[in-house]
Amino acid sequence: SDLPGLGPLCDALEVINHAADGRGLPLYAASAAEPVPDDLPARTMHLLSLLREFRGSAHLLAVIASELDPKVAHYLRRPYDMEMFGWDGDETIDATDDDRDRLVRADKLTDRLVASAYGALDDASWAALLEGLAAVDAAL
Repeated sequence: SDLPGLGPLCDALEVINHAADGRGLPLYAASAAEPVPDDLPARTMHLLSLLREFRGSAHLLAVIASELDPKVAHYLRRPYDMEMFGWDGDETIDATDDDRDRLVRADKLTDRLVASAYGALDDASWAALLEGLAAVDAAL
């Protein structure tokens, strides 16, 4: 059965997706070119995954622009998930304070890169986004 609020959630997600700038984010841009399903639950999952890819792609761009090795960034954020990202989970990574500072800068740049897309939402769309995400989270 459909969760309450999925229609308005999808509407909000589509606003963000249409406002997202995919230039320089090839994996996101390719994903965004795929057809969006008509089925409401499938549409929701597709759009959530797509916007997850938008932020992830923007973050990878920001990591590289901050001159931080992506492997080190992944280690700093998720040290127990290295194998999931294709790296040796037993490898020792010697992260420095400079690496940590670069990750903070990359996080701030990521926020700036995606801000205008989320800024396209009006107050009602923000409410639909938050309520819809809460419903999805509760269902999971």
